[in-house]
Amino acid sequence: MGTIIASQMFERFIEERLNEPDHPQIKFFDESIVAKLNRSKTQLKKGDTAFLDDVRDMITESFNPPPP
Repeated sequence: MGTIIASQMFERFIEERLNEPDHPQIKFFDESIVAKLNRSKTQLKKGDTAFLDDVRDMITESFNPPPP
């Protein structure tokens, strides 16, 4: 475990979280963990996953190109 914490990749991970806490990738990462914890039956209070539950950018139609 000490090797991971001492790595440059982990250092960059921490820097990105501190500098851009509202970045979509960081929100996705954090809320994915909260969603996983919410599935636990021992969890009394469920965490908020507003970013994952947002449907504004959901793909609602598909495009079928014509055959060649």
